[in-house]
Amino acid sequence: PNELKITLLQNDNEYREVTLTGNTNTWTTTIEVPKYDNNQRKYTYSIREKTDNLNSDYSDITYSEEELSVTNKLNKKQDLIIKKKWLDDDNKYLTRPNKVSVNVLRDGEIYQTVELNGENNIWTHTINDVDVYDSNGKKYNYTLEEETLEKYGKVTYDNTNLEITNELTEIPKVTLYFTVINGYVDPVTGEMKYDDFGLSEIMKKYNINPEDEYIFTFELQNTITGQIYEGKLSTQGILEFDDLPYGEYKAIEGDDKLFEFVDMLEIEEVNGVKFEKRGKEGYITIEPTGENIMYGAKIINKIEAPIVNPKTNLKGLFVLLTILIITLISFIIIKKKKDYIN
Repeated sequence: PNELKITLLQNDNEYREVTLTGNTNTWTTTIEVPKYDNNQRKYTYSIREKTDNLNSDYSDITYSEEELSVTNKLNKKQDLIIKKKWLDDDNKYLTRPNKVSVNVLRDGEIYQTVELNGENNIWTHTINDVDVYDSNGKKYNYTLEEETLEKYGKVTYDNTNLEITNELTEIPKVTLYFTVINGYVDPVTGEMKYDDFGLSEIMKKYNINPEDEYIFTFELQNTITGQIYEGKLSTQGILEFDDLPYGEYKAIEGDDKLFEFVDMLEIEEVNGVKFEKRGKEGYITIEPTGENIMYGAKIINKIEAPIVNPKTNLKGLFVLLTILIITLISFIIIKKKKDYIN
């Protein structure tokens, strides 16, 4: 700098400010000060340098109280502290990579590639004893360059402090597809029967048009917030929930006149999705994995077995007996004709 401000302290209290200038390696000034106070006690003097206009390269400062001098030593080496800050809600969605490579550039050229990792929201790496100046005394310019990170679309560089801030811009989505199979227990055999017959019985019972886009409303209710997320079940039996938030859900029917959701069977657990049956209710827990979750599963909804109409059965039996009787009479008549001819 062209000048430096020095504060003269008398018994550790600010006494006077002086200005030092010069064109050599040593700047000096002389001032007159009292040696004793009114009680003839000797004053103690010391100095402190004001660093407001002092280049940070002169951060090595040494004081000599006996000589009332200050020495500013030019730092020819420095430690580079590279910092990475994460703005992602404390890695709530597990989207952070385990490590990140950062190029440290010196005057635009790659000086060193370092690897950062950590557990908290700020990762750091230190490069020790890096040259501040080149051979001509020109100060080097150190900057940072980082590889592209998925889901972190906003990157801010602070090359003055060698900091990179990554902000999460893409939260992983959850899409669940369910193939819903209707089944009922056969009252005679005790076996579970599935698919077309059970579905067609429901459609006939409630006068549902097979051409309709949707025949059932199926919902998931968040067990913490109580919020309900609707899914649609098509006539093909496919139910889709798109962009579902993470959490635990209870499966419920939006229209309980159709059938009661009872069983979640033939379910395979996948990373991030857990299925659980509690009594006669089905629960789904979705946890972050750091990636988009798209998963299909098979659910069996148990419905009531079709009621066989006794009247319909008697009528069918009567018809069958009539046919048998007619057949028997015809056989007897034909036999008698044959015996008569013979």
